[in-house]
Amino acid sequence: MFLYDISMFLYDNSMFLYDISMFLYENSMFLYDISMFLYDNSMFLYDISMFLYDISMFLYDISMFLYDISMFLYDISMFLYENSMFLYDISMFLYDNSMFLYDNSMFLYDNSTILNQLKNKTDSCLTIFET
Repeated sequence: MFLYDISMFLYDNSMFLYDISMFLYENSMFLYDISMFLYDNSMFLYDISMFLYDISMFLYDISMFLYDISMFLYDISMFLYENSMFLYDISMFLYDNSMFLYDNSMFLYDNSTILNQLKNKTDSCLTIFET
């Protein structure tokens, strides 16, 4: 009977240890499930962050493209501005020349008027001397 009691005691202890081990196993499985859930969530968040990173890089590429276009348009506008300034200088040169020619023509007109008056006076004087 003594051996039976010892065996029952050992059996009870083993069952108790088995229950403890099962409890620890279930807790470990629960913790494993939590860790897998957290891992899955972290991978999901990582995927979202990579997606957002890709979008930001895409937007960065678009902004650089737009910057390049704006610099190209700026270069064109500067080229047109320089050309317009050159054309303005040419037009001012032509305007100055036309004013010079106008002044010369007015000078010639005034001289021709004076010469015409002198011719009329000399003609009238000649007419008087002829008669």
